[in-house]
Amino acid sequence: VRLGFAVAAHLEPEILVVDEVLAVGDAEFQKKAIGKMQDVSSKEGRTILFVSHNMAAVKSLCKKAIILEKGNIISSGYPNDIVTNYLSQYSVANTIVNDVFSNEILKLESIQMKQKEKKNSKVFSIDKPLTLSMNYEIKQTVERIDFTFQFLNSEFFPLFAISSTDMNQSINSLGNNALDVTLPANFFNVGKLYLNLLIVENKRNIIVKKENILSIEFEEKKKNIGDWMGRSIGDLKPKFEWEHLQL
Repeated sequence: VRLGFAVAAHLEPEILVVDEVLAVGDAEFQKKAIGKMQDVSSKEGRTILFVSHNMAAVKSLCKKAIILEKGNIISSGYPNDIVTNYLSQYSVANTIVNDVFSNEILKLESIQMKQKEKKNSKVFSIDKPLTLSMNYEIKQTVERIDFTFQFLNSEFFPLFAISSTDMNQSINSLGNNALDVTLPANFFNVGKLYLNLLIVENKRNIIVKKENILSIEFEEKKKNIGDWMGRSIGDLKPKFEWEHLQL
């Protein structure tokens, strides 16, 4: 691929077709390839047809984007809009579920994963906070009701769990209730995750256990030219504060 790209780039074609060239090679090769494409398009005024499933690269490199399906143009426009359209349309993520569960104690009406900047989206940005919301009704007096969500990666390997037991207050108000938990920005990596749900009564009696009740998909934020366009390793991608001191 390196050799093929090098030969094609130096042949000075009117249209240079680059197919998944950033899917291989290290960071240095990516940097050189991106630099060459920029030179060909901006300095030499020639056209580059960049074919890729790397959404960060498409948004960063392209001025116009097209979705193709079975040889037909489905949509075209600005890269940010087209990438969002592509991920939302072809994602099988399930970010909301209704009529989850009901018994004599509890009725769980809905669970939804949402992001302020992306209403009704199935794909979320990794650099924005995410909210997990539940609407439910407590039908009779109980000491406490708690919700636990287990997060699993695309291979259904458990990553971590969050639980309302971390709250100081008891969740036992009769009638309709809403409960939200905010997941921080810059924590998840690009890709898909699945959620299991457990509902526990009085911290000991599991009354609900549902697997894969939600699935969520994350897309990469737009990157600067020259940044690494590939996916970093792991299912999480936390961003921590660094401090430098000159001693």
